[in-house]
Amino acid sequence: MGLEFKTKSNRRECDPISKQLCSFLLRNKDFIEITFILLSEHTSETKHISSYILHNLNYPDIEYSNNLETYHDLMENFYTKDIEYSNSNIDIIAYRRGDLLELLVNEITPLVMCIDFNVIPESHVYENGTKIHDKDVDLITELKDYNKIECIECKANINNYIGNPIDDDTKDKLNFMCMISDKSNSYGVGCDLLFATYRSDISYTKDLLLENSFDNFKIMNSVDLIQRLNAKRLIH
Repeated sequence: MGLEFKTKSNRRECDPISKQLCSFLLRNKDFIEITFILLSEHTSETKHISSYILHNLNYPDIEYSNNLETYHDLMENFYTKDIEYSNSNIDIIAYRRGDLLELLVNEITPLVMCIDFNVIPESHVYENGTKIHDKDVDLITELKDYNKIECIECKANINNYIGNPIDDDTKDKLNFMCMISDKSNSYGVGCDLLFATYRSDISYTKDLLLENSFDNFKIMNSVDLIQRLNAKRLIH
């Protein structure tokens, strides 16, 4: 029977502000790079995001854009806690950063030209009907044309997620993804393991993965993501 992939039943609903910003970026791709810079550096609520935007306006295409004011409004909403979260322990800014990254990565999957494929967000993995781990993977894509799967984990700042030393929870996730790859290969199905991040500087993290024998992971940094998003034709 092999492996099966199913979206977890308790999946959290994607934040609507992340959806709005994603829609804007897909239609105004000149704003993607500055957004990735801001989201990789600013991790919590701030009332000064418009100032940060102005200080990063080194891009003529957006400095004089008719959509700059709309972008300011979207980013201010993105970095403002809704009143329902004002006294909550929920880190809604972290959720939004993660939601947006997953939405954008979903737009570029599969990573190779493929006609017959299936994308499963926040997927649990089952072997012969039994869940192999309580953890999930942000995006698993089944590529029927290639007889392989792509497993992509999205981390807004990969350098914070994979530290030195690698903490136990992160190591458990890495081992889980390696287990998916091993099991997939045992059934004659290829498997690519990837991270996606807003960061551009990933050499330190790549070295840490190699030093800890996780050399089968690839990392899509901001440059990779921007290239893929720019190459994608907007069809909706």
